[in-house]
Amino acid sequence: MVNVNEPKTLEEAIVYFSNLDHTLAYAASRRWLHGIACPACGSKEVRSLAKQRRWECKYGDHLKKQFSVKVGTVMDSPIGLDKWLIAMWAVANSKNGVSSYKIKRDLGRRKPHGSCCSAYVKAWAATRRTTLSLVEFRIF
Repeated sequence: MVNVNEPKTLEEAIVYFSNLDHTLAYAASRRWLHGIACPACGSKEVRSLAKQRRWECKYGDHLKKQFSVKVGTVMDSPIGLDKWLIAMWAVANSKNGVSSYKIKRDLGRRKPHGSCCSAYVKAWAATRRTTLSLVEFRIF
């Protein structure tokens, strides 16, 4: 089912995904269609850690009890979920592909002080991972 409020343009996507609560709800609803489950054990017995925007598995038999929506996906990186979804939206909605430089400009990423990776490298990584995952699932 398609949400009526989903963004149709890049500008709408940037505004829509700038609210972290909307972003988290959107990503969680797409990742777990039948309810949130622990990526380590598959248990649906999880509790929400709302302030951290994470969940915790009630069964503590494994090492990674806490998890976020990005764990075990192509988004499992230091890049924020809001930036990932905007980049994914841009890649999925482009007819002829999208440049990493355009993603960098659209996201407005700057190199933080002391960072070893440039904003372009992070934009390229996000674009590359997104494209490869879409090709792997034969969406393109």
